[in-house]
Amino acid sequence: MGNLEMLNGKWEIPSSVTLEVNSINRLRDLMTVRVQHSLREGIVEFNHFQEVPSAGKTIINADKYGLPHLRISQSNIL
Repeated sequence: MGNLEMLNGKWEIPSSVTLEVNSINRLRDLMTVRVQHSLREGIVEFNHFQEVPSAGKTIINADKYGLPHLRISQSNIL
């Protein structure tokens, strides 16, 4: 969530991304935008909705209706 903190001025912006953060903030001043964090995992490309596995279709359909997708993982901390 650090990227959102930078956009909101709560964290210092590293010089390597200053231009990008400033550009995003200028756009935010001009229009309504939603900034969302996405985990970087593998990227897989599908050409047709029918090719997407059923779990992926569920996520896509939920997103279409503005429903959140929560990823829950278990930790084996003893």
